[in-house]
Amino acid sequence: MGVVSVTTADEYTKLISSSRLSVAIFSADWAEQCKQVADVAADLAGKPEYADVQFLSVPAEDLSEISLKHQIEAVPTVIFFRGGSAVDRIDGVDIAAFTAK
Repeated sequence: MGVVSVTTADEYTKLISSSRLSVAIFSADWAEQCKQVADVAADLAGKPEYADVQFLSVPAEDLSEISLKHQIEAVPTVIFFRGGSAVDRIDGVDIAAFTAK
């Protein structure tokens, strides 16, 4: 399925409310370390074993109301959702933890 680029708050709410596991990656274009996390997400999204997981790219600054709601203080931040509820979180670049979760 690939990584879905979220462009609106409504789209974000709809996507994370899915019964599927949603992995929301909050990032900013200017932050180099966000590219590492985005590359890993794109790689994982293309693997058959993660076909039931939806990966979301969320521009932290463009969707600031969502970032504030989830207390995003630095990018990248990855939040795992199921049915609209956050079930786990990784602040910063931790590729090993990201792939393990």
